[in-house]
Amino acid sequence: MRRHLILVSALVAVGCADTTDSVPTAIDQTQRAIRNGTRDPEALDLSDGQLLALGWLHSRGRAAQPFCTGTLISPNVVATARHCIEGRTGSRIAFGVGQHPEDPAATFPVAAAYGHPDLDAAVLILGEDATDRLPELVPIRHNRVALTDEIVGREVQAGGFGETYDPSRSGRYFATVELIGVQRTEITVDGRGRQGICFGDSGGPVMTTDEAG
Repeated sequence: MRRHLILVSALVAVGCADTTDSVPTAIDQTQRAIRNGTRDPEALDLSDGQLLALGWLHSRGRAAQPFCTGTLISPNVVATARHCIEGRTGSRIAFGVGQHPEDPAATFPVAAAYGHPDLDAAVLILGEDATDRLPELVPIRHNRVALTDEIVGREVQAGGFGETYDPSRSGRYFATVELIGVQRTEITVDGRGRQGICFGDSGGPVMTTDEAG
C-alpha cells in the first residue's frame, strides 16, 4: 500500500530572491513561500481530503491573514515550524484549511503549542478534532523513520501558503523540488530554476510517498 508522509515540516530557502534561479533550501528559521508553483501537487497524488490537511496558521479572528503553513498529521495535531509560534501562545493562534484563506473551509482554535527544544519544529494541539467537523479531511502522517542518503535524488512535494509576488496567485500552492541532501537536522532541496520556496511562508511540509507502506 502506498501512503503519503511528511519528511519535514519547516521549509526554508537560502538566498531567495524574486527570480527563477535555482534556490537550495534547508530547515532554518526564516519565513518562506512557494514560488512558480502549481495548484495541484505533481510529485505525488493527494486526495481532496489530504489536500485539506495542508492549512495555514493565523491569529484568531483573522483567518484571511496567514502567517505560516501547517499540516494536520492526526485529527487534532498540526505540524509546523517552531519559529512560527515563538512569541505567541496557543490561545492566540488558529488553524485554517481550504484553498484560499479569504474563503476557508473551516478554522480551528489551537489549545496548546509546543516547540522542539533543538529543531525548528513544533506541534499545535487543536481545541477539537478537525475530522469531526470536516469528516472528509484526511490527515497526512508524519515521517517517524531516520532519513538516509537512499532518498537523495528523489522528487518531493513542497506545499504552502504565502507571498507569490503575483496578485493573481494566492492561497495554497505546491512546488516539485529535488531532494539533494540529507543531514541529521535538515534536508536540502533544489527547485532547479523552475519552482521553489521563497519569502512569505514557513512551516509547510516536504512530502513523498512511502513505498513500503
